[in-house]
Amino acid sequence: MSTPATYGELMHATRRAVLSAGQQLARHPLASPDDAAAVLAARGTVIAAIREQVISMHGPARLAAHHWRPARTRAACATRIATVPITLDDVTQSLTDWTDLTQQLIDATPPSPNPPPPAAAPYLSAARAIRAATDLLHTYRTTTHLALPRPDADPAALLEPLRIAEALADTHVLYTRCRHAGMPAGDVDTALPLPAITTWAHTTRALALHLPAPGTDLSDVPTAGTIRTAQPGTEWSDRITRIAARMRALTDEHALTVTTLARVAGVGLVSHYLRQDPHGANEVNPWFAVCTQLGEWSATTPVDPLIDGDARDLLALARTAQREPGSVHAHQLRRAAHRTVDVVTGIAVIANDAMPTIDRWIPATPTPAYLRTVKAPPYLAWRPTEEPMPWPTPAAAPVNAL
Repeated sequence: MSTPATYGELMHATRRAVLSAGQQLARHPLASPDDAAAVLAARGTVIAAIREQVISMHGPARLAAHHWRPARTRAACATRIATVPITLDDVTQSLTDWTDLTQQLIDATPPSPNPPPPAAAPYLSAARAIRAATDLLHTYRTTTHLALPRPDADPAALLEPLRIAEALADTHVLYTRCRHAGMPAGDVDTALPLPAITTWAHTTRALALHLPAPGTDLSDVPTAGTIRTAQPGTEWSDRITRIAARMRALTDEHALTVTTLARVAGVGLVSHYLRQDPHGANEVNPWFAVCTQLGEWSATTPVDPLIDGDARDLLALARTAQREPGSVHAHQLRRAAHRTVDVVTGIAVIANDAMPTIDRWIPATPTPAYLRTVKAPPYLAWRPTEEPMPWPTPAAAPVNAL
């Protein structure tokens, strides 16, 4: 989305689109079961986008903490170090329960027919707006983290996506329209499990009561730096530039991990391939050895979600160009790869400066219980003695500039 806007305007547009979808369903019936399935699928994309924004605001690491159980000890799992009990505050525990319930509703959503009918347009518009708002928060956190407060440090900001979730919890009209359109009752019950939706609505309201009164300043945050997805070339440039900015922010916070660097090295690998002449001789990619080495190491902290998401999207763009090497998509992507050579060089410089001090481990070798030797030491993760391989810098010059 390239239209100038603020976070508050994008979230307001999301709420208006959700309300518009409800009004259209109340006034106009759905034409067929396929239209009903498409509307259900479009509604599921909005719920998924809301879940992504809540996780991004609160912090994936804190929400992932509920997977660690204090009862797990060295005796119960001989190949791992005993975990330290983690006490979750009320807001984090409520958010954990809410995200689990939200994922159940997303999993129950049917696949969308292609192309979607006009009845699904308001929900799809809402999903685009809220994802643009989430991208805005990522950019805000990345580019202004030294000058402005971090959005995930403001619990009041969570009220915005929860308001949209509460509007989506009213499914009585949608349920009736799907049945009138000829959708089987069993399919409607599966896609709209009323007991689960009722529990989700109660959890949403209870979570909102845990949060402080609205007082966030995020509504006025502009969308400068929002990812432009209209053209593959501009999306490539925006995402790889944001990866570099995010790496600098993580380095300042001493939060850059070897697993995050592995994602970034994969982007460098693909960027080098894109800059090669598709009709010339293939040269050895200097990033391949770096990716191989990083793939053998692991870290005790999870991959940064922003870099992980951008890296996946960049790889998806490259795969599309690989399938259609002579298309306009591929040509624009190769030009973008050439334009961002300096960005790739900056990424390599950041990594080379940070690698000597980054913690890294060789993962423990899993051993089935029936193969374990009595009184033998367990297989544990251990620190590698191998020095990190330098990342290629300056970036390889293009064979033929486009």
